[in-house]
Amino acid sequence: MAKRESDPVRIQLTLGILGFLGVLLGVLATIFAPIIQDYLRQRNQPTQTPIVIIATPTLSTPDPTDTVPPNAPTSTPAPTDTPAPTLTFTPTPLEAGKDWLEDCLSLVWRVFPESLGTSTNGNCYGEPLANVFSVRNQSLEVFYNGRATADEVVGIFVEIPSDSLVEFTARFSSIDTGELWMGVFAERKIDTSGIVLGAPQGNPTNSAFVVHKMPDDNRYTTGKIRKDSGDYLVSFDVSPSSVTVILEKYTTIDTAAVASTNNTKWLFIGYKVLSGKTNIISGNISDLKITPR
Repeated sequence: MAKRESDPVRIQLTLGILGFLGVLLGVLATIFAPIIQDYLRQRNQPTQTPIVIIATPTLSTPDPTDTVPPNAPTSTPAPTDTPAPTLTFTPTPLEAGKDWLEDCLSLVWRVFPESLGTSTNGNCYGEPLANVFSVRNQSLEVFYNGRATADEVVGIFVEIPSDSLVEFTARFSSIDTGELWMGVFAERKIDTSGIVLGAPQGNPTNSAFVVHKMPDDNRYTTGKIRKDSGDYLVSFDVSPSSVTVILEKYTTIDTAAVASTNNTKWLFIGYKVLSGKTNIISGNISDLKITPR
């Protein structure tokens, strides 16, 4: 039988191996111990959850409306205010004839005599002008009713071209004493050269006319001209040196020398009253047309 090694040798070998392993474990512990400690320290700390702030738009809440009691009338919101139309006037007064179409007595007309008081409303006269002249229904109304203390002529002038045709319709409602005057003058006054067609008292649908040649007021009365409608078509054929009065477009009444120092003449519409008597003069003029040539 072979002899077994002695126990001391085996023990010595085992101790050598164990010593080596002890040294190796010491080296490994030196290397890995800090790493393991740091790992364990991080695991033991609480995890922090990041806070994320999300911006949420703020919705404005309208104020609550008043609650309407039962059976009470509800209110309707007022509509957006619309500026009220204002009465505007043209930069210059309307032409004669066109003003009546706007129910206006334009400031282009000049009152005679000039001493008469007037008022204005924009580019129109306040009415009744001189307590007699008004524009109604696109025509000029002339109305006088009173007792005159002196013979007097009152009216309105408007400037016209010295070479022109003036046309209008005249209706005489009632004339009792006095006359309704329609004429053309060289200047804006009745004591200059001119011619006037006067409507005297009488039957307004079968009227005679009084022709006045100014300034001397030479006058005569025409024969009666019947017009059942009561509307007489009056024309003044105006030339630089004369004026011709025409009725119903074809009946020439008379011609007068009416020369002016400039390129204009003056159309006159008015009335004449007689002193010491009650004068009633009522008529209207419409469809005025002034056509230059």
